[in-house]
Amino acid sequence: MVRLAAADRQVTAGELAAQLARSLSYTEALLARLRNCTLVKTVRGHGYRLARPAALISAADVFEAVYRGRATPAARRYLPYLRPRDAVIGVDLLQYSLMTYTMIFLRGVRLADLLPDSAITDAGTGPNSFAEPPYRSSNPLHGVGA
Repeated sequence: MVRLAAADRQVTAGELAAQLARSLSYTEALLARLRNCTLVKTVRGHGYRLARPAALISAADVFEAVYRGRATPAARRYLPYLRPRDAVIGVDLLQYSLMTYTMIFLRGVRLADLLPDSAITDAGTGPNSFAEPPYRSSNPLHGVGA
């Protein structure tokens, strides 16, 4: 998603797969999940792009789109939106709390926060538009404890 946000054009699944060192079928499956959750748009034969500005897409949106329905039955019980808090006790309460606070944190991180500074000003143009970005974040908790 960060690579799509940094690109100044539509990007093909093949380009993304090569940049991420993943198979084309795996990349297409992820893109299908993102498309089904209205995070990316596609034009047949031209590639993918974000459906909304990067500042309006949270890391939690991406996490939920990619992992929706993929959690094992054992893991599903820890997802806060699938189990009422009153039913959680002991170690389950710790795991439930960790997942809850992780999702709260991820909701505060936007794709725009993960873009290199150059991508914000020039939409990632140039030979390094798919290079590993130097991450920055406007989230006040980013870097705490590092």
